[in-house]
Amino acid sequence: MRIARFVTAFPARPELGGGITPNIYHLSTQEIDAGHETAIFTFDDGPIGRSEVDGIPVYRIRKPPTTRILLGRELLSTIRSNHFEPDIVHSMNAMPLGWLFRESNSMNARFVLSIHTPVFLRELPSLSVSYLQKREYELLLARLAKKVDLNIAVSRFVRRQLVAIGVPRERIRVIPSGTDVAFFRSRSTAKDRGAKEGYEILYVGRIAKIKGLVYLIRAMDIVRRWGYSEIKLKLLGGQPEDDDYARVSKSIDALSLRQQITIQPPVPYWRTPRHYGSADCLVLPSVNEPLGKVTLEAMASGIPVLASNSGGIPDVVRDRKNGLLFESGNPMAIARSIVELVEDRALTARLVRNGLSFAEYYDWEVISSMYLKVFEDALNG
Repeated sequence: MRIARFVTAFPARPELGGGITPNIYHLSTQEIDAGHETAIFTFDDGPIGRSEVDGIPVYRIRKPPTTRILLGRELLSTIRSNHFEPDIVHSMNAMPLGWLFRESNSMNARFVLSIHTPVFLRELPSLSVSYLQKREYELLLARLAKKVDLNIAVSRFVRRQLVAIGVPRERIRVIPSGTDVAFFRSRSTAKDRGAKEGYEILYVGRIAKIKGLVYLIRAMDIVRRWGYSEIKLKLLGGQPEDDDYARVSKSIDALSLRQQITIQPPVPYWRTPRHYGSADCLVLPSVNEPLGKVTLEAMASGIPVLASNSGGIPDVVRDRKNGLLFESGNPMAIARSIVELVEDRALTARLVRNGLSFAEYYDWEVISSMYLKVFEDALNG
């Protein structure tokens, strides 16, 4: 099978990239290892042309000035000019295909679209999609999702949203994000968590409004007033330009929580296991989350997970089995979950044990085989 993968960006050193970069990298390497011919087509402000990244052919072109109109056409033209004749054209999100999807009609290939974001961005004040307005993105996604041969939704939550905009259910497959289980397990267990003082809660991600961090800050105030001042919270990945950074920072100051809460900037992806390994649990308080890949990373790292019951998170976090779910936007519910986990060591041990086993089902080798099955379905009509 020959697979052309469309992405908006792909770094020369994937280990430094977060977000969707690990998905692109692991899916491509797994396909190549399985004997398929996969190439990445992307944009770059630096050197253009063909290169290789860990054995993956990468074709880089300049982003066209009129991106709204020419983006997809330029990628399709690059396939033709390099005489790459794919069986499958796989877009990792709606943007790379651009407005001119009709340009694909002359290609003898099946088109598969992955959706990793919520469908209705206008409901999410913090989400933006690069050079597209929210309404433009919604229109583009609806147009493409109805025209491609198959769609891959990252969760059942995203699938429901696709059905709501008129995409036939039979043209949607649900495949979650994956994680490199061995990578997180081997690099996160070196530190003996029992040897350190206090209790550290970890959050990994942007400080964005949809992440619900203000509710977590209020929960930390409740926990402190209950007498658990030894509990600390580390917010890893926050930057001043994040849309909720100022509000979260002011909330920390207003509640005098600087001794309990620290904000740390993003780190290269390969360094994140170290932070998981030094934490006692991960918390994800999102109010709208397509899936919550960090919960899988935490499970693979051997720490328990606390997460809201919003969006696609319940696809991954099963309440009281491999994590604890709390009501989205409810600081008191978050505080109760934190204290329960601190006090109940048997519960913590069970969640860790089950989480480690559960993460195996999301290893990239497993997820890649699911993608290949969808590609075969597309080829078979």
